[in-house]
Amino acid sequence: MAGERLARRIKNQATNPNELSDLIYGVVTSASPLKIQVDSRFEVSSEHLILSSMVQRKTVTITIDGKSGTGVVFEALKTGERVKMLRVSSGQKYYVLERG
Repeated sequence: MAGERLARRIKNQATNPNELSDLIYGVVTSASPLKIQVDSRFEVSSEHLILSSMVQRKTVTITIDGKSGTGVVFEALKTGERVKMLRVSSGQKYYVLERG
């Protein structure tokens, strides 16, 4: 499959395994300040987290037929939610992709 070939190619180009990103799972233990528990091993605090737009509160205002309204597209993370993250920068940063 094309995905497998791409993964092999990326892996073969990396000279150091720490340069690769790992998909990891976590659970939000605190919403403010944001903290995420990773595999019951350690907790990552907000200064080490990069949040995608899908895990940040996002509201939009739309106008249809002259009437405006505001709606929430994405909610901020809440305590107890499971998340998918990428470990980057040799584990110094974690990119929070989505809930799940």
